[in-house]
Formats: sequence, C-alpha cells, structure tokens
Amino acid sequence: MEKKDFYIILSGLAFIIILVVVSFYLPKKAEAENVLILTDKSEYSAGDSLKIKIENHKKDRICFSSCYPYMLQKKNGDWLNYNYEECNKEDMVEKCIDPDDKKAFEIVLPNINSGPHRIQISACLGCSVNEKFKEQESFFSNNFIVK
Repeated sequence: MEKKDFYIILSGLAFIIILVVVSFYLPKKAEAENVLILTDKSEYSAGDSLKIKIENHKKDRICFSSCYPYMLQKKNGDWLNYNYEECNKEDMVEKCIDPDDKKAFEIVLPNINSGPHRIQISACLGCSVNEKFKEQESFFSNNFIVK
C-alpha cells in the first residue's frame, strides 16, 4: 500500500470518528423538543393504579385542560377515545409543566376492554393557569396492555 492510500484511509477514518463523536453530543430530536409521557408498567388490569410521568422537553410551558386532562384510548385498527361525560363547567387551564420540568399523576383504570391502550394528553403551549383552555397539541404515552 502506498503512503497516499494510507493517508486517504486514515483521513476517512478520522472523519467517521469525528461524525460519531459529534452525533453523540447532539441532542436527540425526540427529546430535544417533545413531551415524553411514560406509564410505570406495560400491563395492567381493570382497577389497577396507573402512574403516568410527563416530561416537558419543549421550549414552552405546556398546560392541561381542567375538563379532560387526559383521554384513554384503545387500539381497534385506529386509536379510538373512550366516551367521556360532557364537562359541565368552563374548560380552563388547571395545571402546567415548565420547560425541562416533569410531573406525575396516578389514575385508577376503570372497567375497560382488554387489549392495547395509550393515554392522550391535550395541551396548550405557553398558556397560564386560569386561562380558557384551547388545545394546540396532543401527546401520547407509550402503549400498554389491559388484561
């Protein structure tokens, strides 16, 4: 092998190593500007407590509805919301999560059909507590199974 070929190969390897190192330190898009919603387990039974952790990786505060802070969805081909009772009060912003902060809450699973489920959380961005709630984005938890 000639010296010229050796330097070309060495330069290529150095370039690849630099790309790998730089990509390691760049934030991942999924976490950089997203909302992460995780349940504490992957399987539940009706009546179980389901713990949900919400992490705000967006640049804006995210806030939630006083009427429907979350919706339970079932996979039936498409994701379908369960029917909820009509909210009899004005839908206001009740709770918020600041950027790079997290919150957790717990719900008791009602008597629902078995199968794959997830939690949908609707949010407004940059709003404040006691403002009228206007959904701007929806975020989804990991999928979980109800037995």
